[in-house]
Parts: sequence; structure tokens; C-alpha cells
Amino acid sequence: MPFSFRAILSTATIACGLSSDLHAADLEEAKRQLVEWQQSFQSIRIKARISSEAATNYVYEGSDATKGWSDFDWTWEASGRFRFDETGGNDTGHSSRNFRVANLAYHYLSAFDGDSEFAKTVTIQRPSPPGQIVHDGPLWILWVSGTHSWLSDRIMKVTDAVVTTDGKLQVSGEALGYAAPSEASNFDVILDPQHGYLPLSVHYEQLDYDRYTVDEFQEVQPGFWFPKRGKIFMAVMLEGQRREFLQSWKVSEVELDPELPDSWFVPPMNDDTVVTNQFTGQKYRYGDPDTLITNEVPRYRPSEPESNPWPMRLLFVAGLCGVFVLLLRGSIGRKTPPAM
Repeated sequence: MPFSFRAILSTATIACGLSSDLHAADLEEAKRQLVEWQQSFQSIRIKARISSEAATNYVYEGSDATKGWSDFDWTWEASGRFRFDETGGNDTGHSSRNFRVANLAYHYLSAFDGDSEFAKTVTIQRPSPPGQIVHDGPLWILWVSGTHSWLSDRIMKVTDAVVTTDGKLQVSGEALGYAAPSEASNFDVILDPQHGYLPLSVHYEQLDYDRYTVDEFQEVQPGFWFPKRGKIFMAVMLEGQRREFLQSWKVSEVELDPELPDSWFVPPMNDDTVVTNQFTGQKYRYGDPDTLITNEVPRYRPSEPESNPWPMRLLFVAGLCGVFVLLLRGSIGRKTPPAM
């Protein structure tokens, strides 16, 4: 039986008596409320944890781990700056850290050694692709890093929606630009008018499971809702067998318009951090930037389309043919006896 949270959510909604109080959902009202939601902040910081039990997560098969988790600290600013700090681990002692800072022009890619607070290496490069900055972090469908857009931006392109029997608004994932284009048409996104039309679930029709669900919303400030806790579910086919991946997530903090000094958008570095700047072609230790380790670091250059070699090849062949004709004419002229 395919896993689905939809029946559970529908049952809970009816049990709470909410469905009878709902007004009819409306696409234009959804657009208005989501735009108002986005315009209520110029910057936002979210802290959240995603966790899973090994028994519900095929990733841990063959290991001694029984629990795994990732803590996210994500910051967005209207100027286009991002900060994504993820620390993960499991109950076997394994730990990792993924720290990324970027704007629309540059991207700090950082690597850490063990549990050190400071980055071991930092590479300053072009954000390529921006979708790597945020995956299934604390924003899910609200923010799509590949297009740098909030849900309120993307819903403006939607022209059709369906009102469900329990008063929700159902929109095609393809219209909302959710997931990869090749997959988005298989998703339906359910928007909840009771909570500012924020996404309540993302249902994968082809395999009949809810990829993402919200079990509870939180009112950060009067009229401003944000997801508080829920689940992420994936089902994949590996070697002919279905593998399931169930995670629980919980948002612990949402801060609107926090103070964000410029230093917040720079990786934590000490004197031993090795910095590679692909824009200037320099590689140096952060504590002594005037002393280069090497100045032979490949510089970043925009990729250029490959030129078509055939026009030059044809000219070369035509030139050879011309030379051959001239030589042939000269040879014939030498062999022909003069006229008497």
C-alpha cells in the first residue's frame, strides 16, 4: 500500500470541525495573500531540524545508525544575499557541515575539517548552479533557489486551480515551478486558505504519495503564518525494489527582518583557512592575504559556446584544391610542345 498522509490530514481536519467553517478557496485571493505574505519582510532567518529513524530511511541500510538529523540555519535578504548553514549527524558519531554563502554574483563554497568552527578551505566562485545552495531545507516549496523566487512570484503565472472537497486550493506543480520540469507535472500542490494559502502538501500523483506535508502551522506575528512541523517522504526504485525515505521536520525559529551585518554573509575563517579566489586567480591564507600560496589558480571566465570548426575546415580544403589546380596547370603547360 503506497504511503500517504492525505487521508490522515483529511481525517484530522474533519475531526477538528474546520472544513465546515471554510470559505470557498479562490485563486485570486491566494495570489493576493501570498504577495502580502512576502512583502511583510525584507529579510528572514529560519532555524529547523530534519530528522529520521533508520527503520524508515533506506539511506541507513547496512549501518549501525538508528537516528539521523540535520540542523538548518537559513537566511535570505531582499538584496539577493543568502546564507545556508547545515550541520548533520547520526547516533554513531558521524557528523558533517555544509556552509554556503552567496548572492547573485558570487558563491563562497566552504569545507570544514572535523568539528572545527572555522572553514578549512573557502572557494569564491560563481554560483553554479544556484539550486545547489538550498535543497530540501527549511523552505521547501516556499522558496525555489533555482529560480530565486518565492511562491508568491510563481503563483502569479498560474491561471487554473481546483477547489477540493475540504475547501483547499489544488494547483499543478508544473504551474508553480515545483521540482524539476520533467517531474513537476506529476505533482499537485495543496494550498491552505486557513493559513494564508501556504502549501499544506505536495502530492506525487504518479506514485500516489505525499512528498511533503505540514502537520502544524505557526503564527509568527498576527496574520503571518509559517510551517512549524511536518514530514518529507520519498519513494525511489533501486535495483527493482521500492526504497522509502521518511523524514520529520520542525521549525524552531522564524525571525523577520533580523539585523544582518555584512560579516554574516562571510564564511567563518581563521589564519589557517586557505582561500581560492577564482575571480582574481589568487590562492592565499586568510590570515596573510598578501602572501600568495600560488598565483596559478584558474581564473573564472564565462563559458563561451564552442565554435563550429567546419567553415575553417572547408576554407582549408578549398585552399588546398586551389593550390593543386595551379600545380596541375603548370605541369600540363610544361609538357605541351610549343605551337609551330
